[in-house]
Amino acid sequence: MGLDEDKTQHAGLAPDLHSSLILIEVSDESIPLLPLVAGRIRRQVRSSDSLLLLEKNCALVLPAVPFSGAQAIAQRLAPLLAGIPCELRAYHGTTALLLLQRLREAGARSVSSVEECAESPVPQKKARSHVEAGSTTSHALPYLASLTTYPPPRLLHLFPYELACRYQCIPVGAERRILTLATCRRLSREVIGQLRVATSREIFQVRCEITMIDEVLHYWRRLQEKADGPAIPGKIEEVAPGSR
Repeated sequence: MGLDEDKTQHAGLAPDLHSSLILIEVSDESIPLLPLVAGRIRRQVRSSDSLLLLEKNCALVLPAVPFSGAQAIAQRLAPLLAGIPCELRAYHGTTALLLLQRLREAGARSVSSVEECAESPVPQKKARSHVEAGSTTSHALPYLASLTTYPPPRLLHLFPYELACRYQCIPVGAERRILTLATCRRLSREVIGQLRVATSREIFQVRCEITMIDEVLHYWRRLQEKADGPAIPGKIEEVAPGSR
């Protein structure tokens, strides 16, 4: 893929904000085909490139690759997925790192060879205890413990305040055409579909405490009430993250 192999090997151990990630999600009926998908991809990348498998997902981690490079690689991989119902998306920066964290915490397994793809079962999500079963599935989302500053007005303008109040979520990041939303519980597919239409962006979710959402919504409301001039984003003195 045109990257220096030694640099890639070292960077692959600790992806940073300059990293990208390509995520392939197959349909439920295509889960048995995921090792085949991984095997096809493994043949096209070097052994130093990280490939992760989890349930319906296959992820290719690309340290030190810009978003444009990840898009180009995704276009090269697309023909390998012919005949397999799936979605292929490229992510970069903070969103890529949060997604990588989510996959690892959920038990994603790294595969290093074509044979390993074919022989190993795809890791499934961990079974929940009876106590966990009664809680929301939001705990599978990457966790955002705190914010040092309020989201800037230019970021808040990307998301309707009314929808933020209705669904108890706040924008905390935007990269390319992806908007990162913090929520105390996972939003349903129907809601995500509505938010995609309203923002003309893909939605990536992270989990936070309800106190953080209330604090930002209160600040957001004060901004809207100030008609005399732009407000200067303030510093959040305290946002109690609570226990995970």
